[in-house]
Amino acid sequence: MGFTDWNEQEGFEAFPGDFVWNVTGQDLQVIRAEIAPGTDFGLHTHHQEQIICVLQGQLEFTVDGETRIVGPGQVIHAPPGVEHGGRAVSDDPVITLEAFSPPRVNFSHNQEMVFEDPV
Repeated sequence: MGFTDWNEQEGFEAFPGDFVWNVTGQDLQVIRAEIAPGTDFGLHTHHQEQIICVLQGQLEFTVDGETRIVGPGQVIHAPPGVEHGGRAVSDDPVITLEAFSPPRVNFSHNQEMVFEDPV
């Protein structure tokens, strides 16, 4: 509650090559992710709605069968239950700011990434 300074926190590796910082409220979660080049997230679904704002680097990303290369200033929307996934395709790390509603349990508790959260 209140204020969070991600500069004073260490991120945790939620998935190999994906370091995450989070702020989790009751109904909404915002994460900052630093994704290593070549990191692959594979196609998956979850019950959360997810919005991904790319700040740095490029992702090859698929949402509901449509694949695009997305970079800085572009936004990805993955509705609940819609198959999506991607991989970092730039030579430098990809940095994203992401919102989840409801929050992802594993990001809230600094647990290892699981693509299917319990409902």
